[in-house]
Amino acid sequence: MSVGNDGDGTILETLKFLHSRPKKSLHNYVGAADSGLIRGICECCLNILNGTVNPTPDQLSKLAGYSNVIRQLSRKNVPLYRRKELIQTGGFLTSLLPIAISLLSHGL
Repeated sequence: MSVGNDGDGTILETLKFLHSRPKKSLHNYVGAADSGLIRGICECCLNILNGTVNPTPDQLSKLAGYSNVIRQLSRKNVPLYRRKELIQTGGFLTSLLPIAISLLSHGL
């Protein structure tokens, strides 16, 4: 089973699907994710660092503990397998998904 980006609009649908899943099952979905989804999540991290997205103070406080993970995911030289491992870090994806969904749904 491949979870990921088949076209332009499906990455948003995939992120919404992941957001609706229980926290414990996210690990399996990210493990089966294709490179398009992983790169999309990494691009959201880059947009957060660049200031393109303005998360709410509550969202920022949830992401504060993952600042090193966000920095590593936004680097170009980190291999895909390492990015998957970083995304699967406990609690990171559940904190990032609402920001990523709002970013993609508003077309930024």
